Amino acid sequence: MLASVKQEDQWLNVVGGLASTLHTHAVALDQSSEHFGVPARSALLLQCLEADFHPAHQTENLGERTTPTIPNTWASDVTEDQSVAAAYGVGYVFEGSALGASAVLEHLAPHGLTSRYFDCLRESAPRRWSAVAARLAAAEFDETQTAVAASAAKTVFSDLLANVCESVKPTIECEGAPMPIQS
Repeated sequence: MLASVKQEDQWLNVVGGLASTLHTHAVALDQSSEHFGVPARSALLLQCLEADFHPAHQTENLGERTTPTIPNTWASDVTEDQSVAAAYGVGYVFEGSALGASAVLEHLAPHGLTSRYFDCLRESAPRRWSAVAARLAAAEFDETQTAVAASAAKTVFSDLLANVCESVKPTIECEGAPMPIQS
């Protein structure tokens, strides 16, 4: 799907889909950061996405990091242990997808497109992923917690695909995109 992005209006639609997903799961992402032992960054990433909407990619306010006031999508009916497991699932998707930031930037460059958002991801992805991978490997979840983590990861990934695909239609076809993910 991103391989089809070659124009600024298409890219801005993708940015809108990314922003929608991040807004929905920002609190859970920051909770996962806490569990993984890495700094929370949803506010910074939202600011980077906002910068992508401005022609000059203004970044003068990127140093101001506040916690978003977005309801936690995982706190309603789960135990504390399940909430931790869900945070691991959310973090796995967001942190894992950040590893592809360099590839996305390489695709955008020949088309004269840039992304402050993917720059923000690329700058810290390898260091963050090392910490995340270590915590994932050390996690000792029971069957229920494993199911909650997997469900959270599938939900976030499905939301990401759905939001980006919905944002780029009708200029880019998302046929064949693997969504929604079934449990």
